[in-house]
Amino acid sequence: MQQSGKNLVVTLKSGETVTIQNFFVVGEDGAANQLVLENDDGTLLLGSYSTPYSGFTFSELGSLEDLALAAQAGAGVPDWLVWGLSLLGAGAAIAALSHGGGGGGGGGDGGNGITSDTTAPNAPTNLSVAADGLTVFGKGEANTTVTVKDAAGNTIGTGHVGADGNFAVNLDHPQVNGETLDVTLTDTAGNVSVPTQVDAGDTTAPDAPTELAVSADGTTVSGKGEPNTTVTIKDANGNTIGTGQVGADGNFAIQLDHPRENGETLGVTLTDAAGNISNPTQVVSSDLNETDADADADADADADADADADADADADADADADADADADADADADADADADADADADADADADADADADADADADADAD
Repeated sequence: MQQSGKNLVVTLKSGETVTIQNFFVVGEDGAANQLVLENDDGTLLLGSYSTPYSGFTFSELGSLEDLALAAQAGAGVPDWLVWGLSLLGAGAAIAALSHGGGGGGGGGDGGNGITSDTTAPNAPTNLSVAADGLTVFGKGEANTTVTVKDAAGNTIGTGHVGADGNFAVNLDHPQVNGETLDVTLTDTAGNVSVPTQVDAGDTTAPDAPTELAVSADGTTVSGKGEPNTTVTIKDANGNTIGTGQVGADGNFAIQLDHPRENGETLGVTLTDAAGNISNPTQVVSSDLNETDADADADADADADADADADADADADADADADADADADADADADADADADADADADADADADADADADADADADADAD
């Protein structure tokens, strides 16, 4: 309980405040107003002063009927104040009782009444979000409660406005992607202000683009990315060769400044409105400068992977599959089909054409 001018302001357990107007007005006879409170268990307490207003002294009151009897006995308790008590309900009975004598009311302008605080605080002002996204700053009505909610209506931070009207409320997790936050103030009577919105800073880069492809003619790069971001395409030297926007559906197709048709490697990035740049994703263009019609990477027209024009898979220029340079299929370097190094066609190592191992031309195995 506290004094506010001529009024007594009582804060209930629920947080609601009740104002008793002109409570601190002394009657013409010098008598002070009194207060009746009802506990949760229904017990009534009568608050009074020995000297207005040196402090409450509470004594248990048997029932409200006792007050009515006191009024009938001329104890100076107005009937309208007695029945006014019962209207407040159990656990919240509050009334001012005038002892002005003769039941005429106790003083001042005779305006003893009870009013609730139904006026909401003004909306908070001067809102900002810290660079790290963890704190909301602002100004508002002193001693009110600050509530910060995200766009989905989830409470992400609460705090209080200081006596100087400033507040700094910590958030449960960083807001660093341009989120819109609602901030309200709630007074002790439970009245909630109109929300004020504040946008968090955006320090989060988009994800790297995906599903990249270069058109067959090398003029267009297509892919997917964060909607409404800017696409930048650079060549292997870091030169920008194409820019554009990701559509609302997350797709893009960017024209290049000239065709990329020689197997070039391109780097593609996305940049959001706050200037945050994604990691690059690479894509390789088609090679349209290969002159042969086969599918291998060499320039000859045969289907094997070596650079000579014959159809075998070895690197020499003859058409057989062995690694020597002669045209026969054996592995030695002479032109006959046997595996020895002499020029005749038999398998022995001498130069005559018979099958024995001596060097003469007859068919027997002796050397004469």
